[in-house]
Amino acid sequence: MATMKPSSTDYKVYQGPGTNFAIVGTVSGNEDVTFMWKEGSWIYIEYTVGNTGFKKCGYVQLTQINGVGNVTFTPTMSNRYVGRGCIPFFGPGNRGYSHTDAIPQKAVVQYTGKKIGNYAFVQYSSNRRFWIFDNNLSTTMPTTGGYYTLPNFSYNFIQGSNEDWNKLNPKFTSSGCAVCCAADVVSFAEGKSLGPEAMYERKVFTSTSIECNWPNASTFLDWTATQYIPQSQYLEQIKYHINSGFPVVIKLKNNQHWVVAYGYSEGASSAEYVYVKDPISSNKTTLKDSLSTHSYDALKFVYFKK
Repeated sequence: MATMKPSSTDYKVYQGPGTNFAIVGTVSGNEDVTFMWKEGSWIYIEYTVGNTGFKKCGYVQLTQINGVGNVTFTPTMSNRYVGRGCIPFFGPGNRGYSHTDAIPQKAVVQYTGKKIGNYAFVQYSSNRRFWIFDNNLSTTMPTTGGYYTLPNFSYNFIQGSNEDWNKLNPKFTSSGCAVCCAADVVSFAEGKSLGPEAMYERKVFTSTSIECNWPNASTFLDWTATQYIPQSQYLEQIKYHINSGFPVVIKLKNNQHWVVAYGYSEGASSAEYVYVKDPISSNKTTLKDSLSTHSYDALKFVYFKK
């Protein structure tokens, strides 16, 4: 842990090691921050943004901070292409870090050589640095074809009918598919396996209601529910949120069935090219498969705000 030096004014935090870089935010004098590395006369830190619970990373000057560690970093810049339009984050992950404006497909960025987990630290234009999915970078100009899926999205709890769910846990009533979807997404967000029983303990659902209380699912997530979206618009919505690093929980309007979308094929133009986890059957691997057995006229999404 490092501490900013006493000051009557806030210190500016920059996206890169220089005052020519865009400003990320500010930190106060005497504020505790996390030292990440030293780059020349600048220090890369992580700090909490007020009372929001979100974090940001950025650079402050060496002369402004106490408790600097020994880790140093020298970027080795090399060009990369952005494979798909995506949301960059001010930290190595989509869990708890603030984000900035999207960068478009085929944009050229400079990879700094720094990678943490599945996120690469890149520079975009002359004054912006941030983190994006490393599998969204390519050494060649992207073309059509290929696919995009969220890394480490491997959960799929209890496949079967409502009758099967009730035998396993009578608390589910008719909310089995929604509860399993909530468990899938929360497990992804928190990085550990949390089954439907954990959702019951968190009061995501009750034994007397088919509705889910999504905000109770996880403190890591800020859930937002959309209105029903017509068929002509849902694909772009799904791709946007998956590009941002988040799975999308989808509700079919007529049938009240829920699935989780976690990937799509490049150039996806129909439900056939959207990959899902369907709590009813492991044989249903695309949104088209799920829609084929459930009538619908529009889709509703539950997703996280970043």
